Amino acid sequence: MTTDPGHPSSTPHPQQGASTAPLDTAPLTAAPADAALDPAPLDAAPAAPRTVAKTRAASGYAFLVVGALVTLALVVFIIQNLSASPEVKFFGWGYQLPIGINMLISALAGAIITGLAGSVRILQLRRAYKRA
Repeated sequence: MTTDPGHPSSTPHPQQGASTAPLDTAPLTAAPADAALDPAPLDAAPAAPRTVAKTRAASGYAFLVVGALVTLALVVFIIQNLSASPEVKFFGWGYQLPIGINMLISALAGAIITGLAGSVRILQLRRAYKRA
């Protein structure tokens, strides 16, 4: 470094390791008497975050939210397609309803069939559990 006071390199730059904060020169003192009652010392590592185990209720809630979003999308589809009413024929039976209502009936029929199949499987498992 140069000793010229006007020269920019004569004063240390903060990035060069020179600190502008004054040093604390106070002597170290013992901890107060009530510090022994503190269950967590200040220099201890922070506790690991606690995690919650995944439950059936949490999974059920997630499926409920997804089902509500699908239902909302179906309702929007129904409202937007109320004017279109094609004729639907099924095993010789014909009717004419808006597309959205046809989709709603199809979705409900699928949910009922799925629920019945699931119920039969649950009954089978209960019987097998009682026999074992």
